[in-house]
Amino acid sequence: MASENKDTVTVQQDKFIRELIKGKSQRKAYQKAYPASKKWLDKTVDERASKLFKSDKVNTRYNILKERVIKAAENDCIITAKQVLQELTNVALANGSDFAEIEEIKYEIEGKDGTGTGKYNTYKAVTVKSTDEVPQNRLSAIAGIEQTNFGIRVRQHNKLRALELLGKHLNIFTEKIEISGSMVIFSGEDKLED
Repeated sequence: MASENKDTVTVQQDKFIRELIKGKSQRKAYQKAYPASKKWLDKTVDERASKLFKSDKVNTRYNILKERVIKAAENDCIITAKQVLQELTNVALANGSDFAEIEEIKYEIEGKDGTGTGKYNTYKAVTVKSTDEVPQNRLSAIAGIEQTNFGIRVRQHNKLRALELLGKHLNIFTEKIEISGSMVIFSGEDKLED
């Protein structure tokens, strides 16, 4: 007859653990795993469930399964914290030159007869880049693109807000609290005087 591995949980213990993972209380999980315990006093069930949960093999198995459930939930998330931080970084680091550039345009001056004079003037103009030319990690900073009566307008998401959120995440912005007064020690107790 084969002996049971000391690290292996029984079928009932596994059922108890799985019910806990589902969010049931220890009492309800114990009663589900051990149906006969439904007839017991709640105090007895609670004591047995607590003792079972504290056992090394049950607790170890519970932690392993719980970690698996957490990892699976994280993998199923629509968006991860890392992705959110990356998008905020893209918005925070984007600037106007990612979307447009100033070009110097040269043109020939026309004479009175409408022909070229051989003399040239230049002017500067803003040229909006094609979205194919915008770095991929900067596209998320674009809040909208629209054609107006004056040309193409590229609106960016709020850069300062993105920087603020990143700063809060990194604990860069801390409030300073100034306390004034003097400390006087009386018989081992600290007291603050005005």
